[in-house]
Amino acid sequence: MKAKKINKYKLTISLFLIIIVSFIVIQSLVTFITQNVLEITIIKQLKNANPNIHTIFKVFSFVAVGIGVSFFISTFILKPVHVIIEGIHRIGEGDFTIRLEETGVKDLKSLAISINKMAKELENKEIFNTDFINNFSHEFKTPIVSIKGFAEILKENNLSDDERKEYLNIIINQSDRLSKLATNVLDLSKFESEEILKDLETFNLTEQITQSILLFEKQLDDKNIDLNVDMETIYFTANKEHLSHIWINLIDNGIKFSPVNGIIIISLYQVHSSIVFTICNKNSYIKKEDIPYIFDKFYKSKNSSKGNGLGLSVAKKVAMIYGGNITCNSNEEKGTEFKVII
Repeated sequence: MKAKKINKYKLTISLFLIIIVSFIVIQSLVTFITQNVLEITIIKQLKNANPNIHTIFKVFSFVAVGIGVSFFISTFILKPVHVIIEGIHRIGEGDFTIRLEETGVKDLKSLAISINKMAKELENKEIFNTDFINNFSHEFKTPIVSIKGFAEILKENNLSDDERKEYLNIIINQSDRLSKLATNVLDLSKFESEEILKDLETFNLTEQITQSILLFEKQLDDKNIDLNVDMETIYFTANKEHLSHIWINLIDNGIKFSPVNGIIIISLYQVHSSIVFTICNKNSYIKKEDIPYIFDKFYKSKNSSKGNGLGLSVAKKVAMIYGGNITCNSNEEKGTEFKVII
């Protein structure tokens, strides 16, 4: 604590020492000038004519030297401070591309490094916000255009009953897509601003995951997926609604990318003080180059048109709120496994 306090006042002490040294330099120069210049003949004559010339000359010398030293300090010694102030002003005006030179005395260098780090984070956040808006607009616009197009077709009178049902199903699916997109965006926004865990309770985690699986009973039957579940009975203290987002999004993701007659394996177990949940899709894999980005908002691989790229982001954010994480391991032989540790 004492060391931090000393570091806090380092710059102030340094500037104070500069002022003291400057004063000594000015005093020494004035004394030198007064003692030597006054010996010049013309100055002697002026001194004889006006006994106060010594005092006047000393004051003039003091002012002149002071101005010179002040100019030196402001130009060379305080220049880095002026550069930093200018940089802060530019950041305040919204220019996050500014980068300061990380040179000079230790404290100013440390300040420049901190300002550069702040500017970089603000720049990244601005880019992220722009990308988020662009991606959201695209994801939101696509189903709306689709709904509008098929609604206009349904106005025609020459459609068969089968065609009409097909177009109505497309409109329903696109409406569901819109609803899920809006829900995920709201959830993500809520979890991004989550700082304090509220409404905590101890509950049967195994039962909650079982109930989450039952929500997808129809999808599992439609694809005739072979679901293998092996879960220990575990109780956990958390916000039940929060954790449900993890299981629902991961199970939904597993079913979505599983082929017909596929195999999904779900397990839940405890290791020391941590709880581990895994879901493995044995019949699909994620390309190596896509894995680093699958938890990014709105990210979808080039070959995928499924989902809106937000489900995994929501799941990971919830896990991180509880001090945990979600990882992915995928290859063509073993399939894709998502592992949650909380």
